[in-house]
Amino acid sequence: MRAESQYCSYSHFSSMLQRGGFDGWIWMFNIEVYFDDSGTHAESPIAVAACYAATKTQWDEFVRNWDDARREEGFDVFHMADFAAKPERGIKPFCDWSPEKRHRKWR
Repeated sequence: MRAESQYCSYSHFSSMLQRGGFDGWIWMFNIEVYFDDSGTHAESPIAVAACYAATKTQWDEFVRNWDDARREEGFDVFHMADFAAKPERGIKPFCDWSPEKRHRKWR
């Protein structure tokens, strides 16, 4: 399992600008946006898209919290479809989780 999240080009870029004294420039890039989709394959009857936007500080906090949760609960990658699958499907590590643990992560 990874100890920390993967390299983030945005964090690298914004830190580089900040070290160079370009604080006004940083404000232009202060919002980071992530998009995700599901059901965009031809067989799907519906498609869903989501967008998450936050400041660099908020994303840094989210990443720290997410890394803590991954370490504490023993998973590396989280896919909702795998998490929601019935335990009988055998998708690790979620198929081994108790109902209490699943509920704790779902909230």
